[in-house]
Amino acid sequence: MSAKNLDKHNRWRNKTVAFRVSPEEDSQIETAVKLTGLTKQDYIIRRLLCRDVVVQGNPRVYKALRDQLAAVLDELCRIEAGQGVNEELLDTIQMITTIMKGMQEDKTVHNQLSAIFNHAARFYGLNLNPARQAGNMGAEERKEMLFWTREEYTKFSEAMMDKPLSFYAFEVLYWCGVREGELLALTPADFDFEKRTLTINKSYQRINKQDVITTPKTPKSNRVIQMPQFLCDELQDYLKQLYGVEPDSRMFPISKSYLHREMDRGCKQTGVKRIRIHDLRHSHISLLIDMGFTALAIAERVGHESIDITYRYAHLFPTRQVEMADKLDSLKNEKGV
Repeated sequence: MSAKNLDKHNRWRNKTVAFRVSPEEDSQIETAVKLTGLTKQDYIIRRLLCRDVVVQGNPRVYKALRDQLAAVLDELCRIEAGQGVNEELLDTIQMITTIMKGMQEDKTVHNQLSAIFNHAARFYGLNLNPARQAGNMGAEERKEMLFWTREEYTKFSEAMMDKPLSFYAFEVLYWCGVREGELLALTPADFDFEKRTLTINKSYQRINKQDVITTPKTPKSNRVIQMPQFLCDELQDYLKQLYGVEPDSRMFPISKSYLHREMDRGCKQTGVKRIRIHDLRHSHISLLIDMGFTALAIAERVGHESIDITYRYAHLFPTRQVEMADKLDSLKNEKGV
């Protein structure tokens, strides 16, 4: 007997349930089934009985998600051309949100969806970001936080000097603490070298072989970063090397995978421990903590809430606790309390 003719208690499914749907409804059901990776029978039974739809990532599910991402992008382009919002687009978005809530892996898919929906919220009147509502996948299992000391970064950066694009990209990542997507979206217009400022107001994603510029990760991510003079000088030199660059041209027309390959190359050449690209942001924050800056000041610079800095980097603040205790000792001795 076929397994699909038995329910989860091994009872024989000998009843037939049938109902009529419109072609459009049938299309939506087919889309949902593809996104879950379940059979149509299992999907409909789970939905009718209000059971959780738990999606296990596999190539078939990822392909379905990519296809739907392409469909959402096409629809956004159609809206941009002046046509109204199609209700089926919102249904598809809600459907993807439902799938994401049951999905247990592949944070990359979640990030790409969130980037698209942030863009839709800003430019096309979408009222909310369903990817953000669904929550971050695997958020409860944070990856180990690694970072480089200044000496380790200096050693690594020297190996990057043979490729100016790579060298200057890593300089911005380390000395400004920006995210990968923020770096790759930078244009000359984002810099004011007289005021020594860098404005972060967008992010870059590569989705379905298309360059997508979106709003930053969170509202707090919109910020102005004060740059050290040496970095201003370096970036002005870099801009002079770029032929025909326009104010709105991407300064670093590369991909995230390029940065990862360069990280591999530099670490192999120098023997510096391999960290993630995002760990350069942690490295910047740890450097600022070591220099004595407060969580509030650091949070404003990197686009975090100060509570996040305090919580995530508390282990890097031990010297401040010792200083507090010493000052309390001094206060007691001075007042004779």
